[in-house]
Amino acid sequence: MKKYRYFPLEYKQRIVSEIESGQRSKAAIAREEHLASSLIDRWQKKVREGTLVDRLCACDRQLMKKNDWLKVCYSCNSGYY
Repeated sequence: MKKYRYFPLEYKQRIVSEIESGQRSKAAIAREEHLASSLIDRWQKKVREGTLVDRLCACDRQLMKKNDWLKVCYSCNSGYY
């Protein structure tokens, strides 16, 4: 199974700011960084909308699920973990 690549928020912001400042073109960045231009378009749109956020890694998502499950157990006073 192929794993998805993870790009930190700071990386996404740097890529978008380089394009918008004119330092590098979108095509050059896509080619040099091995990114799809549609991915860069999505990042630019999210920056404009103010919705660009960092994604949780798999281990953090697992911890959140376990935490939610424990909260349910605790609220039911079941005592079973």
